[in-house]
Amino acid sequence: MVKWLEDLNSFARRDSIYVLMFSFIVLFNLILASASTPQEKAKTKEVYGSKALLEKRDSINKTDELEMSRKDIENILEKRPGIFRVLNLTSLAFILFVILGILINVFVISVKLEKGVFDIATYRPPPAAWSLGDVARVVILFFFFSYIIVISESFLANLVPLFKWGNFRTMLNSSIMDILTAVFIVYFIKYKYGQRIISLGLTIKNIFRNISYGLIAYIACVPIFLAVTFFVFLVVKVTGYVPQKQYVVEMFLKEENPTLLIYSSVFASILGPIVEEIFFRGFMYNAVKKLTGVFWAVVLVSAVFAALHTNVVGFLPIMVLGLVLTYMYEKTGSLIPSITIHIAHNAAMVFLVFLVKEIKAI
Repeated sequence: MVKWLEDLNSFARRDSIYVLMFSFIVLFNLILASASTPQEKAKTKEVYGSKALLEKRDSINKTDELEMSRKDIENILEKRPGIFRVLNLTSLAFILFVILGILINVFVISVKLEKGVFDIATYRPPPAAWSLGDVARVVILFFFFSYIIVISESFLANLVPLFKWGNFRTMLNSSIMDILTAVFIVYFIKYKYGQRIISLGLTIKNIFRNISYGLIAYIACVPIFLAVTFFVFLVVKVTGYVPQKQYVVEMFLKEENPTLLIYSSVFASILGPIVEEIFFRGFMYNAVKKLTGVFWAVVLVSAVFAALHTNVVGFLPIMVLGLVLTYMYEKTGSLIPSITIHIAHNAAMVFLVFLVKEIKAI
């Protein structure tokens, strides 16, 4: 116990700047929590109270109304044959991916059983010099600067009316923080420990083979992803749980500015996945693996990845995606397969959201 206190005291002295930033983060959140008005709390209680849950359960159980809704959608789609064809092609592609994914999984399992190993390594990065403490420092820096940016924009909102546009601020802040996160990671790897960026597994060596591995792995993941999502849907239907709406999805559905929509799509499909893979797989996973070994590092990093990305309902499907991303990084030693999978998944989700947006607009 005494040694634990000594270690804590040593950390506080050595990393006093991070202790101060962490204190600021805690204080900022406490102020936000205490600033909630009684009206806001009542509204939250109403939305997530038992009455709302019962109403949601009743609406889920009204299958006749749902069937009528589907018929209405089909009638509307007939007025827009282009959208109808896109929807049919999307459904056909999804079915083909499911079948192909099952075949890929059967092939991999058969090879594994026959040879006992399935080697797809394309690069072996050197042991990571950074630690889990460095990961914590990057997280603290991330939240500290994100709050500083939010506070600064609040003061500038009266001078720059653009900052009053919520969706613009969200995408601007996300872009800035992704860039800063990459800078923080580079600082710790290159300047604190003297390692090269390639030590993260970020390399163009065998890039086309790594991209093909990523695409194949994503297709193989589709039937598993579908099965888990269907299981979660059944649980939600039985329990009548009301999931919180995802802000990003709502933004895509409601936003009408074409420039912001294009940028948001590029950010969600490309920039976001690249930075997230650098942090979660290249940076965090290697630090955790030093303490726990491969298995628990894969599980823990995937769980953190899922918890930070979605609500309770989406946790298991995103957890599956995280497991595939981390497993592919461990097996290949390169971030390229994981980045490829992440980009493919996010691009597919963005496409589906825009398809729903077009259907709702009819």
